[in-house]
Amino acid sequence: MARPGWIAVLGAAGAAAGAATVAAALILALLPAPARSAGPPFPPPVTGQRVYDTAEVLSAQTIANAEATIRTIEERTGVQIVVYTQVKPESDTPELAQADADALGTQWGVGRRGFDDGLVILFDL
Repeated sequence: MARPGWIAVLGAAGAAAGAATVAAALILALLPAPARSAGPPFPPPVTGQRVYDTAEVLSAQTIANAEATIRTIEERTGVQIVVYTQVKPESDTPELAQADADALGTQWGVGRRGFDDGLVILFDL
């Protein structure tokens, strides 16, 4: 099965380097707010919410900054972006983490049909 090209996965080993990449790409500063869930299946998305910190590793300010940045990107480009953190030790390979990101993007329908313009940034910790 071919993988969608719209998914970014950051496993436990790459979380620190990945945080710098996300910060540069989305002008976010990812630093150490609430609920725990590791998917799939994932809980339903909340209308208007773009950052889901189920691993509780992001500060409230980081979440607010990321939400604002993502909204700006979405308004200007139409691209749909979701940032999701989860604690799932059994996803200890890039392939397993990628499968979680694929499942989230598919389950939530991230991206517009026919445009292939969705981005899932999954921190699998």
